[in-house]
Amino acid sequence: TFLPPFNEGTLLVGIRLNPGVTLTESSALARQAERLIGQVPEVTHVGRRSGRAELDEHAEGVHVSELDVGIVPAGQLTRSMDEVRANPTLSLALLEAVSRRYRQSQALLALMGLRRVEERVRGFLELLALDYGQNCDEGLRLDLRLTHQEVASALGTTRVTVTRVIGLLRQEGWLQLDGQRRLVISHPPRR
Repeated sequence: TFLPPFNEGTLLVGIRLNPGVTLTESSALARQAERLIGQVPEVTHVGRRSGRAELDEHAEGVHVSELDVGIVPAGQLTRSMDEVRANPTLSLALLEAVSRRYRQSQALLALMGLRRVEERVRGFLELLALDYGQNCDEGLRLDLRLTHQEVASALGTTRVTVTRVIGLLRQEGWLQLDGQRRLVISHPPRR
């Protein structure tokens, strides 16, 4: 059968992470990709979604994100799509994002090898602080909303254990809660 060329003026970019990744992690990576793709001059807009509802005809977990990318009409393009794909800025930014994700995965695997759960929780919070922490007077604030269950799932332990360890880290003074109940690492790792 013959189909005519079909151009809606948009692209669909799929990002598929490992199943079990949290919505927070998936959303952070998709947000980074959205920002990078938005820097391409031919892009007019970028929209994103992570996961699809369970009752959706094409249900997906939160480990799958989709970016809807609008591009200028073909008549307004000043360079070919091959030239856009070969854009060194976009290529470098995507390579950096993949490299950062690889380093995070390697660090998380190393944490899983630690015997003591206390060391795993402290190391996990340090990893998050290095990647997502914001400087504040008390140390590094984690502006992420993570439940104890999400931390436990990431580290292969129980919510009760994570709650106990976080309590110990707070008693020790290594960890605090700010006025908005966000975690603050008092003695942050060096960036």
